[in-house]
Amino acid sequence: MANTHQVTIGHLSFTSPGTLNYSGGAGDRTYSLSGVLAHTSANNLDLTENKYIRDELVSMSNSDYVYPFQYTGDTSVKGYVKVSSASIDIARYGGAGITYNVELEWLGNPGEMRFESQFSGAIIDNNHSVSSTDSQYFAPPAGAFSIHIPSVGTGTAPAVEDRVASYEDGTQTIKYFSSGTLRNNNIEFECNPEDYLKGAVKISTNGKVRNGEYSTNLNVDQAKIENGLVKFELVNSNSQSRFTTALWDQDAFRSVKEYAVSKGSSQTEWDGFNSVQIIKNYPECGTLRFTSQANTDGSGRLVFDVSLRRGSRYFSLVVSSYGTADEIHIERTTAEAASAGTGYIVATSNDSEGNKYILGSPNTITNDLTNGGIHLTATQMKAFVGYVLDGSSASGQNTADNIRDAYLDFVYEYVRTIKTWALMKS
Repeated sequence: MANTHQVTIGHLSFTSPGTLNYSGGAGDRTYSLSGVLAHTSANNLDLTENKYIRDELVSMSNSDYVYPFQYTGDTSVKGYVKVSSASIDIARYGGAGITYNVELEWLGNPGEMRFESQFSGAIIDNNHSVSSTDSQYFAPPAGAFSIHIPSVGTGTAPAVEDRVASYEDGTQTIKYFSSGTLRNNNIEFECNPEDYLKGAVKISTNGKVRNGEYSTNLNVDQAKIENGLVKFELVNSNSQSRFTTALWDQDAFRSVKEYAVSKGSSQTEWDGFNSVQIIKNYPECGTLRFTSQANTDGSGRLVFDVSLRRGSRYFSLVVSSYGTADEIHIERTTAEAASAGTGYIVATSNDSEGNKYILGSPNTITNDLTNGGIHLTATQMKAFVGYVLDGSSASGQNTADNIRDAYLDFVYEYVRTIKTWALMKS
């Protein structure tokens, strides 16, 4: 009988290894996995999928990321790891011709591991006189528990709301904490490995989920960054500089909006996106970088960075056009009237799904309220794009002003691991 047990490291799953070796000593534990990449499709060996697994294992070994680990062949082998090394031997691209060996640094089992979100950042320099907010935010994985917020008990506990996010074939509820002093805290939590990626930022390129920072560039228009609440995708990347966003609204992604990135008073789009690079790929935050050219002869460089945090309903954008300062535009491709707020525009009316788009910048921008766009004459434009959930009925941190404030009151989050036994000894 074929072995159908699954090894799962991060988002990557493959059939169980031929061998699994465990070793420990002097406080260190390691696992070694070796076997044959033999993923099959309905009719035959799935070479494309085997190459993908190969590439991801190598990518993960070159990243200092923490991954949840599960093995259905032995459910007691469950915890958190780093991929220390991966070697792939290719005798031939077929049959049993691709073998692998993966070394895992075992960080800890559930109950041995605690996580600490460390925060930094400050108010982004802006032309809107925003100097303080109550919208600094933190969102742990769905299912996180034993969440320790130092300010709790001092009279300054953050507000908390539930955000329903898409995950696999169902939904998960994410806790969203916000306050004006959240950056002053390092927040600790625990989480079981099977829950750690619920609500995580997830990056896909070439139609495949990526676990590290390596990526092929074969189909740039298949690039995607999402967190279960919102998702960003490229559109017709070979001829247009466009993207779409979508909002998870209870049971489906809705309120799909398309935007064009263009230059000059003529609003000429860049000549498609040629490459994609993964800048960072943590569960708590991720960044994709796209590049393009202005002209068919290949001249004129555009760099377009898109960042997303866990729990967020907006994307942070940085558009860099190398050369002489000119108008940089971000605008809806289908006219959708907007109203001006301080530092942003927001749809005047709810869309058919009952939501509104929002588009803004820390800079002094020129608004196109008829079509729904903003522009700035510069070589670089910082911006944000996202959604006002429930539109005219939005409340709490979902209002347009609070989305702007969450963007401007910048929080950079880095999650580190803590051994619980070390805490007990301290």
